[in-house]
Amino acid sequence: MFIRWKRRKLSQHPPGTARWKVLPERFSRSAVLVECTRTANGPRQRIIKHLASINEKYLDTPAHQWLFWQQVRRGLDEAGIAGEPRGRMEGKLVEVVPDPGCDYKEAQRRTLEQMQQEGRL
Repeated sequence: MFIRWKRRKLSQHPPGTARWKVLPERFSRSAVLVECTRTANGPRQRIIKHLASINEKYLDTPAHQWLFWQQVRRGLDEAGIAGEPRGRMEGKLVEVVPDPGCDYKEAQRRTLEQMQQEGRL
């Protein structure tokens, strides 16, 4: 099994119109867990699990990185991937989407607690 990246153009449905509009130069990236199988017609890639997606616009945003990695870890756990193969897959994912780590999560939790105490939430 291995990770394959998919990249697609984003589109939107403007209010009051019946047609979808492709957004210029806006893309989404999806990480997919794939298994290679041999058939009578040659090798084929079979999708095992969609792991996570992220808008390319937010590749450098810690909040979006954190959400992406939460989805990836949940997906790898559900697929039963552990040990060395999991480390190899996470290494390939880090090349595209940096892992902000648990420090970001702790900072977000403290920020939310502070906002709740101040009555802003």
